[in-house]
Amino acid sequence: MDGKAIAALVEKSGDNWALALRLRDDGRFNAAANRLYYALFQAVKAYAVRTGMASVDEEAGVHGRMKAIVRDEDRKDARVFGDAMDLRVKADYSAASASASDFEQAFMFEAENLRLRFAGMAAGKESSR
Repeated sequence: MDGKAIAALVEKSGDNWALALRLRDDGRFNAAANRLYYALFQAVKAYAVRTGMASVDEEAGVHGRMKAIVRDEDRKDARVFGDAMDLRVKADYSAASASASDFEQAFMFEAENLRLRFAGMAAGKESSR
């Protein structure tokens, strides 16, 4: 377990969450979708590194593996993570754009809970459900 790398991933997760909120509030929904997804991804990756399910430098297939890790932890979180992933793909690769409706309060609440839970587990502060 690489404590410094885990802490760095958790910090990046928090930074990206804060940036996602600012971008959303500024109406920059595509950029917000990207940062929101990576806030979740980095929290899950920190947990995966802590538990030995992933290496710090792992790249190939890592997004699918993080989605599977979330699914194995909690089906509701898997839906939220999948929705964030789909929103990022829409924002980054589609001609369609993310919009204010993509950031409904309930989704943001669930996404923040997912991020905080996995960041907490990565830091050893919270146990799995």
